[in-house]
Amino acid sequence: MKLKTVSANNKKKVFELILRNGKSYTFPYAELEVRPHAGDKIVDLFVDKEIASEGFTYTLESGEECTILVDQVLAYHQDPEYQLEQTLYKLTLELQLALSESTLSKRQLSSLMGTSLSQLERLLDQTNYQKSANALIRALGYLSKTIEITAA
Repeated sequence: MKLKTVSANNKKKVFELILRNGKSYTFPYAELEVRPHAGDKIVDLFVDKEIASEGFTYTLESGEECTILVDQVLAYHQDPEYQLEQTLYKLTLELQLALSESTLSKRQLSSLMGTSLSQLERLLDQTNYQKSANALIRALGYLSKTIEITAA
């Protein structure tokens, strides 16, 4: 997720963020490793282009600098879309591991699933979030893996 703007609200002791998709979030100073305070205020704050606008960096008067990723903000807010992406990511890694430990080939697995090899490759791509958890769970089932889901 790309960050559009970030500002510091010292009265509320939060950063205020607006993402490019229009959603806005706050991130409290209390969640920071390097916290600003009355004797060490924020002197620089910007959307960090060096990390592809996927976070922001701030600098304190003391010279300490810290970068916060949008993912940290979304995790703090337990954003449902972010949680879905993280679940798909973890399931994909489990599928990759299970397949590497299995005696089944990718071609055999795609045949069992009734899908194409290219579709299986898309399922194995951890950067692809346009897939269903259902397909991942089915594939893991063919590899004799079970899934337990717990709510945190």
